[in-house]
Amino acid sequence: MKRLLKSHIALLAWRLALLYAVLAICRAIFWRYNYAGIGPLADAELPALARGALLFDTVSVLYANALLIVLSLIPLHLRERRWWQRMLYFYYVGVNALLVVAVNLGDAVYFRYTQKRFTAEEIFFADNDNSLQLVGKFMAENIPLLLAGIGLIALLALAGGRKARPEPLCRRPLCYYGGGTVLLVVAALLSVAGMRGGVTRMTRPVTLSNATLYASDNARANLILSNPFCILRTVGSGGKINYERYFAPEELVLEVIGILVGFGLGSASSTFLPVMLGFAGGAMLYVTSDEMIPETHAHGFQKQATYALLLGFITFVLMEKCV
Repeated sequence: MKRLLKSHIALLAWRLALLYAVLAICRAIFWRYNYAGIGPLADAELPALARGALLFDTVSVLYANALLIVLSLIPLHLRERRWWQRMLYFYYVGVNALLVVAVNLGDAVYFRYTQKRFTAEEIFFADNDNSLQLVGKFMAENIPLLLAGIGLIALLALAGGRKARPEPLCRRPLCYYGGGTVLLVVAALLSVAGMRGGVTRMTRPVTLSNATLYASDNARANLILSNPFCILRTVGSGGKINYERYFAPEELVLEVIGILVGFGLGSASSTFLPVMLGFAGGAMLYVTSDEMIPETHAHGFQKQATYALLLGFITFVLMEKCV
């Protein structure tokens, strides 16, 4: 039993359990800070809220500490080295101080103004010159939250096992490598299940909207959410401006050359100007028909429709001149 308590498994379990406690404290602060918008919590709704909070906290803890779990359980004797344990300790404190403590306490302020959690969209819009000024302003205006954050980070640093020297459960090669590999695989499977939000075949990766299954309104749904879950689950779904490239770089070079040649010919002689205007008008008709009129794409015959439209204009011009 003593060997188990001094093992890598015990140290990892203690660190992860400590994060659950920190997230619970952050959630309590979030509720108290936004009490006017959330209101009192009835005893009847607490079990459902607790289940939802546990679900989202599990995803947040696993997202932030997936690498820590792998490096803590990998069956290599390197993990008994002092520098390896130092690396894991500073990773644990540094990453969770930012992603768990700072972001979740910052959510308490952010929710008051936006009625939503901090997501990847806000990271995109926060990428400007005055972001640090805004963060400093919010910290100065919310000293109690700042002190709470310092206290929680200190808790992670003091109780995170800085001086811990974990030992392997067994030192025989077959047990150490074979058992360690099995343990790592089991931990990986459980972590994937935790990130998805369940182990059943019908379970899909949990999303922000799943919070409404455990809460009676939007404010309570935001209460049971946590970060970094909200940030990582919204990466790629908003905030970033997506655009389509219609031309390859070499095509853009040809267009620039064409503009310069056209400008030079039009400036050199007035004879070329009507001809170039005619070509420009024809090109605009082609682009309008082939790319901008939806009806020409309805049945997959946009090329034929374009050619027919151009032929119609030519016929119209000839009839006007000849008749």
